[in-house]
Amino acid sequence: MESKTSSRPSSSSSSHPQSPDSTIYHIYFDNIVHTNFTITKSPAKQTPLYYVQNSYFTPNTPDMTLHAGTNQSGPLLAQCKFVLFSTGTKIGLGNGVDDMIWEDLTRESKDHSRYRYEIDLDMDEDESGNVTVSKKRSRPRRAFLWKRTHSVGVDDSMPSKLSTSNFKLVEEETGEVVAVFANNGAKSWRKKGKLEILHKEGLVGKGRRFELMVLMGALAVVERERRRGMQWRYDQL
Repeated sequence: MESKTSSRPSSSSSSHPQSPDSTIYHIYFDNIVHTNFTITKSPAKQTPLYYVQNSYFTPNTPDMTLHAGTNQSGPLLAQCKFVLFSTGTKIGLGNGVDDMIWEDLTRESKDHSRYRYEIDLDMDEDESGNVTVSKKRSRPRRAFLWKRTHSVGVDDSMPSKLSTSNFKLVEEETGEVVAVFANNGAKSWRKKGKLEILHKEGLVGKGRRFELMVLMGALAVVERERRRGMQWRYDQL
């Protein structure tokens, strides 16, 4: 069985929403049509931290935009674009449409079970909150893989073996799990799932920029899976 870490203390129930060794985000649908999301973070699960606007049919519009706060009027922090007629995805972090730093998320398997992107760990936030590239650049870029999983869950829970929307994020070089997304399934119509980011050595202290890239990667992979499922159902009609 896969595991996130051998030294991490176990959690026996949902009464421990956040381990000292991780950060847990909760992703909720903001309406009954399951289009946009609000995102909170443990332990303040009732306080929206981010808002994600999901676009399907508007030309020249990002597929997903992430804003600080409770709605799309908040500051723009990140965007995601699904490349037309391609399996490629572009994820941008920044502070506005004209201030985005982009990374490529590529599909690595035909069954859509593995995606890869690289993260520049030296891209820091300055005092005003803007995303900037560190002048020192003392650490190289690292590659990470989002891989479908049926045996690694959030906060030591077990994911549904029937869902295709549970993913773990592993560092490509070491194979170490650094994050897990667990789909909520039929537990609640209002909640999409949970994302746990583990506080791993070498990644601790990378701040909001790193966590936003992990969060946007998870949202991109899961949203692609959902749209692919919708297209399959339409094709059967």
